[in-house]
Amino acid sequence: MGLTLFIVILCLGLNAVLACAEMAFVTVDKRKLRKEALGGNRRASFLLDMQESPERILSVVQIGITLVGMISAAVSGANAEESLTPWLMNTFGIKEKLAETLSITLVVVPLTVLSVIIGELVPKSLAIRYSFGICVFLSPALRIADKVLGVLVTPMERMTTIIVDAILPKEKVESKTNGDSEVSLNGLLNEHKIYIHNLIDLDAKVVEKAMVAWKDVEFLSSEASGEEVYEFILSKGRTRFPVMDQGEVYGFLHLKEFLQLQHAGEGDNWLSFVRPISLVEPHAKILSALRLMKLNKIQILIVGKREAPLGILTLQDVIDEVLGDMVDENTDKRIVGFLRHRVLRKRYRRPEATQ
Repeated sequence: MGLTLFIVILCLGLNAVLACAEMAFVTVDKRKLRKEALGGNRRASFLLDMQESPERILSVVQIGITLVGMISAAVSGANAEESLTPWLMNTFGIKEKLAETLSITLVVVPLTVLSVIIGELVPKSLAIRYSFGICVFLSPALRIADKVLGVLVTPMERMTTIIVDAILPKEKVESKTNGDSEVSLNGLLNEHKIYIHNLIDLDAKVVEKAMVAWKDVEFLSSEASGEEVYEFILSKGRTRFPVMDQGEVYGFLHLKEFLQLQHAGEGDNWLSFVRPISLVEPHAKILSALRLMKLNKIQILIVGKREAPLGILTLQDVIDEVLGDMVDENTDKRIVGFLRHRVLRKRYRRPEATQ
């Protein structure tokens, strides 16, 4: 009895693992797999290759689930007939055939319920939520199963392909169009492939993932004087600064325009040259934000509301999503240090002695 229970529990666990692997393989994000594969992840590379012919992995999983189910049913059924049938006959005085039917029913029904819940529903629900992690984790098991069951899988895979093609034949025009629209990345460096895939994936990314949080944003106050704005800009080394007025985002100031005003002696009128700024929702797509920048001819957006900004999104942030974090050429602060020293020297310079 103990050995039978162990075998049934083992088969139930294997069924859960196989069902989880099947659902994770079907629902995993191919773009994430592709990115991990380009980064050198061998498990992701294996899964990406298997995605080209999913019938094979699905056949492996189905064969495994069928074998596990057969073993579990055979062991539990045989044990039920040997153990429960005599007990039912002696206890209730029923006939042998009825006792056999009842014993198998008393074992199969609970086992079926457990198999559906623990062996199917629970693992598949987990696989949908954590498809990538589970798929990568179970990839070695899928590889081993593929090699062990390869003799059975290969003919089943071919038969499946033949039947599917017979039911839904591929149109020549469609295949030709698809072939012409595909761009081969063979021969490109991995770095270039990553750039291309990042550009393709940009449509799936939201503004919230790329923005600079408001707590890290350097902004100007509308009450600042021209000299205060000048010193603030020099200390930061940025080109565009949001402007706050009475707790709301008023617009943004461009460094180049302000320096021209300062050079003309009109620095205190800087507020008149603050440009209007557009808003974007945090869950909006990055490509939508990029189109908004192009439409309004600006390179900075406020994420959220004017009275409660969540952050900013700049054109540089969008570029970083494609090319990775770019190094700011102003990191060394050379020009900033020079200009600040010049301002201080001019401010505290001693008046020349009268001759």
